[in-house]
Amino acid sequence: MVDYRLKFDKHIAEIVHKAMSRANLIIKSFHSHDRTLLTAAYVRPLLEYCSLVWSSHTQCLINEIKKVQLYFTKRVVGLRCMSYDKRLLTLGLQSMEYRRVINDLILYYKIKNGLLDNDIRNNYIVADNLNTRGHSCKLIK
Repeated sequence: MVDYRLKFDKHIAEIVHKAMSRANLIIKSFHSHDRTLLTAAYVRPLLEYCSLVWSSHTQCLINEIKKVQLYFTKRVVGLRCMSYDKRLLTLGLQSMEYRRVINDLILYYKIKNGLLDNDIRNNYIVADNLNTRGHSCKLIK
């Protein structure tokens, strides 16, 4: 879902709603307190599917997406009093921000090495100006 300004706000709101509904169903349906079972049936695929296309850059949308993981990890038995970072560490999960960066790096690797079906390498030029700081793998649109 894209609005006339090419923003994905409604799409993100719908994804967050579906993910929260699924998280509630998982928590209410499973009577087991096994943390690995609950995290295996997690809703992260809903939040990450095609996230490279609709990746949010505003803090309010990032917080909306993060809210699902905050809610889910707090509802797992025995983790309610822990901080968010400790809950993620205990469950062996990564933050949504970290996952977004990893997905962006994977896409960059695929573009750089021509591993995509569409060859979009022609749309980007590798920066040849070596007078700048950093590395030589900078892309210019």
